[in-house]
Amino acid sequence: MINKQRPIYLGVLIYDYAKRYMYENSYSKIGLDQLLYTDTDASKFRYSKFNSWKKWVDDNNIQVPHHPEVELVDERYKNHRIYQSDSKVFGSFEDELEEMVGEKYVFYCVEKKSWCYAVDGKAKFRFKGLNGSALLLSLGEDFIEQRTIKHKAKGEKPAWEEIKYQIAEDTELEVYNFAQQNKHLAIEDGNEVKFFDSIYTTGEAYLLCSSFRKIVKNSAHNVVLGEDDRYNNLMNKVQVNYMMKHINLYKK
Repeated sequence: MINKQRPIYLGVLIYDYAKRYMYENSYSKIGLDQLLYTDTDASKFRYSKFNSWKKWVDDNNIQVPHHPEVELVDERYKNHRIYQSDSKVFGSFEDELEEMVGEKYVFYCVEKKSWCYAVDGKAKFRFKGLNGSALLLSLGEDFIEQRTIKHKAKGEKPAWEEIKYQIAEDTELEVYNFAQQNKHLAIEDGNEVKFFDSIYTTGEAYLLCSSFRKIVKNSAHNVVLGEDDRYNNLMNKVQVNYMMKHINLYKK
């Protein structure tokens, strides 16, 4: 049985005049005080409020706006409401949390495109600039070093010290081995709530992120055709780069 108080997250596949479209078909009909979160093309609100919004759509037969020519490509546009649970087209809404049904719900929202929704141990999240393979760090790892930065007094603000953490030099092998042996620390490996809860309770989180880099430039100067021994040995190779990211909530 569906818990009628579960949140619902509706995303719309549209880019032009998104703000006006969202206000006319979502914000103004749901009520700004009922919105838990909004994005350029999405609204998040309680499932109980969804029933009244869907009734407005059905009773008024609110159609997906389109040019008549579009119907020649996809006949569904001839009579397609902006929300139909069994169908979606470009410009219509869909429930992006439709499969997230349960009894205990948790929702975190840091900023635009940075949120986590979890129900009964199952989670779905977005965090701008991060992917799910990023590993949670405790700062107790051997390859992480701590340094203290001393700031001079400025005006009425007295001198202060700031602690910074960074990956120590010449620890590439240690970092690689850690990444290979601790994939269970990835955000997407059941650590979504832990990651967001850390941000909310401590205001920060540290992550080890990886990315691929293709080297296509030759760094040696004045190399001409035939001087193969002078070419960059890594040219046309793919590297895996690791870096530590510090997520810090800005507080006014």
